[in-house]
Amino acid sequence: MCQRQLESEVLMETIWTLIFIGYAIGFVIIAYFGISGTNDIINFKNEQYRQEQLTKSFERNKNHE
Repeated sequence: MCQRQLESEVLMETIWTLIFIGYAIGFVIIAYFGISGTNDIINFKNEQYRQEQLTKSFERNKNHE
């Protein structure tokens, strides 16, 4: 009985360790995609703003000719 109980405790410890590792890997993956996605959106919006400013500048220069 004691041996069986020890095996059960080792199995539970292994299961908890695997669950923790799985959650840690999942968290790292979600954090990576969250940060990279946010950076992509910021870069896209910055480029969009630059293009709008450039278009406005061209229109102003075109109207002054």
